[in-house]
Parts: sequence; structure tokens; C-alpha cells
Amino acid sequence: MSPEDSISPTEFGRLFATFRQTAFRVEMLPEYSVPEEQEELQRYRAGGYLPNPTFNRDWLDILTAAKHRHAQVSRVRLIPDPLTLYLHFEIHWAYAYSAAAGEVIDLLLPTAPARVLREATKDFWLFDDATAVLLHYGNAGEFLHATRATPSQLSTCRALRPLLLSHTIPLAAFLAQQRAQ
Repeated sequence: MSPEDSISPTEFGRLFATFRQTAFRVEMLPEYSVPEEQEELQRYRAGGYLPNPTFNRDWLDILTAAKHRHAQVSRVRLIPDPLTLYLHFEIHWAYAYSAAAGEVIDLLLPTAPARVLREATKDFWLFDDATAVLLHYGNAGEFLHATRATPSQLSTCRALRPLLLSHTIPLAAFLAQQRAQ
């Protein structure tokens, strides 16, 4: 990574306010260490009720703004086997609010073809199929920095989107399957 590839937090945040049609996220780690989630994660771990309605408010505001300008935010989330406590929290608490606010969430199960799982190894955001931002994390799932994708990486991100989506299950269908078990 060279310094010119880095993207500042301000510039990265601006992409969420300025994308016109689509913002697409790929999440591959089994857990993320997000300081803003720690209090609610502890409540979830302790068997608490649904999170405070202000939980993740900044993200929900981004989703609401996108919905008002008729833009779509979506994500594909790799689901490992077994499901981690963090993912239970994310799926049942965080995603519940995000989906209600209009985010389209699809899950990539470990039963997806091996070729698909090999191809999808990096976290990224793809904005309007024109700008890709690669997300870099430490060993404990802590966010380190973001970099602007090279033209080659942008092409890879574009190609991954339909490939991943062709092997996912919508969040609602996944939850229905879990309830039925």
C-alpha cells in the first residue's frame, strides 16, 4: 500500500453521503472489534433485551438518507460454521435494525462452493460500481485503515458482487430457517 492509496475517514464517510445508486459491502471476518458495539454486545452476551433504539444510530441515519434518495445499501456477510457469538449478536440485533431501515442483507453460508469461498477473502465497499474501498483489519478484527482500490482491484470487486450474490441466502430466509430448527 502506498500513501496515495489510503483514504481518509472523512473521504470514506463522504462516499456514503454521495453515492447515487448502490453501496455494496462484503464482510468476511468471523468477528469485528468495533468499540461502539461493545456495550450492546455485552448486553447481548448477558441475555439482555433488544438494544437501545439509539444503538448504531449513525449507520441507521445513513441508511435512511440513502432510502430517501432512492439508493440501495446492501451487504453480503460470510457466515462461518459454527456461528460465533458475535455473529449471533450481529444477525439478531444489529442486522434487525439495519434491515428494517432498508439495508438488503444476504448471507454467504459455508456450504457455498469452495471456489466462491476462495475468491471472497477481502472486505470491501463498492460504491456505484465506480469506486471500491478495501478495508484492512488486524488479527483481532480491529479496523486498521481503508485504501482506494486499484483499477484491477475495482474490477475484481465488481466481478465478485454477482458471483457472491448468486450463492447467498437473504437474512429473512436464514432467520426463518433458524426458527424452524
